[in-house]
Amino acid sequence: MPLVDYSQITEFAPVEEGIYNARLTKHELVMPKTSDKFPYYKCEFTLEADEEKGVTTRQKVWKNLSLSPAALFMFKHDMLVLGANPEDLSPGSQVDTDDVIASCLEAPCRLKLSKIDYPKNDGSTGIRNEIVEVMAELPF
Repeated sequence: MPLVDYSQITEFAPVEEGIYNARLTKHELVMPKTSDKFPYYKCEFTLEADEEKGVTTRQKVWKNLSLSPAALFMFKHDMLVLGANPEDLSPGSQVDTDDVIASCLEAPCRLKLSKIDYPKNDGSTGIRNEIVEVMAELPF
């Protein structure tokens, strides 16, 4: 049986609000459990280490992108920022969204992050980061 040293565990702490360099590192299509809901992508972004901002490890943040008709504008915006082919996202195009988002994996970007309260399982309140906006990487 493996022995684990729990003294090395560090508590998760959100980063300060601000703009961070990041990459889209993972995505997962989540299908709805009922017919009145729409599928969405759970997107994982990894922040680049930035000691000046207190990011010493490659911390993760997440954003859900709904494929509902009312929310497709945000999916389109974020995919274009991440480098998707604009023709694939133009009116009348019939492109698999899996192909579009896969083309954006590891794309560099900037994320505007805020902090929000959320209910924890034990009834208390925690603080986590929320992605306010996905922005294009600054040119060098």
